[in-house]
Amino acid sequence: MDSAPPVALSLVIPVYNEKDAVAETLVRACSVIEQSGISAEIIVVDDGSDDGTGDVLKNFGSSVQIVRHPVNRGYGAAIKTGLRHAQGEWIAITDADGTYPLEKLPELWSLTQDAEMVVGTRPRSAQPMIRRPAKWFLARLSEYVARTRIPDMNSGFRLIRADLLKRYLHMLPDGFSLTTTITLALHSDGFRVQYAPIQYHKRQGRSKIHPVRDPWNFTILILRICLFFNPLRVFAPLFLFFFGLGTGVLVYSKVYTPQVMDVTVTVLYFVSIQMLVLGMLGDVIVRRNRG
Repeated sequence: MDSAPPVALSLVIPVYNEKDAVAETLVRACSVIEQSGISAEIIVVDDGSDDGTGDVLKNFGSSVQIVRHPVNRGYGAAIKTGLRHAQGEWIAITDADGTYPLEKLPELWSLTQDAEMVVGTRPRSAQPMIRRPAKWFLARLSEYVARTRIPDMNSGFRLIRADLLKRYLHMLPDGFSLTTTITLALHSDGFRVQYAPIQYHKRQGRSKIHPVRDPWNFTILILRICLFFNPLRVFAPLFLFFFGLGTGVLVYSKVYTPQVMDVTVTVLYFVSIQMLVLGMLGDVIVRRNRG
């Protein structure tokens, strides 16, 4: 009796209150995989939907694997649950809201020969105007941390080697910032990441991203990842800032005031030295733990 062929790709689709879009998404996903000839499975993680999404998913029980969270736990938590149920050597993720062109999946799959992660890059015009300033800032901060250009930091349409995703599982958050985290982690550790342009369609339903809270959380996350992978990228600029500020105060007080502001200068120099020492200690710890 022949054994079942190994699963090459597990497509994980996190779903939360997408009853109007999820059926079309799953139909497209099944069609694309069947026509591509890729040995693949589809795993849908219903993240505590309460709008009737679960009833829609029952119609796909024979063609996809459905996992349900009893309560909403977050986008990242749903992907991690999908990973734990996946059998594929590669993990693909996409959204259930109809925004990503699933017909591009075979093209992204073909790029996995020369990469550990392949990301579908959305056009800049797909971003709402109100989010572009925050996106620009986060992109520049991410590129500073990773020391490379990142065309799309948090695209939700990508393929990743399953073993790498599991390697970083302990640091992946339960929210929307999972994609940002894995992008920065792989770039920081020198893995090959390929980017392929894709179209981005208008979503059905309302976005789950909060315009203020989530960008702030992304910023904190990026700084945290920088401290985890390369702390000198944070502390070296702080050292230069406080050292330069102390020197500026010293020169100004000598030239323009009757008395040197020695206490202020001493404090600023002391803080700058602390920043440098913290950065160097952090760098030693990071290199030792990852050596």
